[in-house]
Amino acid sequence: ISCWTERDYESEQMWKSYIEKEEDRKTAIAIKTTVGDLKKSLKSSGLFDLARVQYFDSKTLLQKTKEEYFRILQGVYPLVRYMLLNKRDCFKDDKEIRLMTDNLMQNRTQWEKTSILSFCGDSDFDYEQPLEFEAMKIPIDLQILIKEIRISPWADSNFIDKIKELLEFQKIKGVQIEKSILFIDEIYVDL
Repeated sequence: ISCWTERDYESEQMWKSYIEKEEDRKTAIAIKTTVGDLKKSLKSSGLFDLARVQYFDSKTLLQKTKEEYFRILQGVYPLVRYMLLNKRDCFKDDKEIRLMTDNLMQNRTQWEKTSILSFCGDSDFDYEQPLEFEAMKIPIDLQILIKEIRISPWADSNFIDKIKELLEFQKIKGVQIEKSILFIDEIYVDL
């Protein structure tokens, strides 16, 4: 899963949500792109699912019909997709889009089998069992993907130079780089 937001403004909450450790905040960036360029940047021929997260209140969830629940529970993929694309409405400010790919149907690992069984009611799930792989790595074309890089509001001013050097080393051109303006002091005018 790769999570994106459709927000057209910066949020301190989003920066903090995706940067857990305070010491990492000085070297964080956000990438701005378009949905079309996100799709075009994927260099893999694998199966991808790109969708907006749906937000609902608890009452709506409880009002689903038996037919709707049956459609959700038809198989592993529809169930997982439903779980990943539906969130409570208290998260609706995230305006999230998720790019998803999986290997559940082709290369199911023991951890995945166990976790699926656990969701279906197997009480013997071992949460301490290590993953058999770190993550699926999907090749992308960064030149197509990256339109703008926003530097963390906590970053030092020399961090922009490091990002420019990295882009030059990777031969990525035409990317706009800006420091976050999240914490710029407000100007008050006496009238």
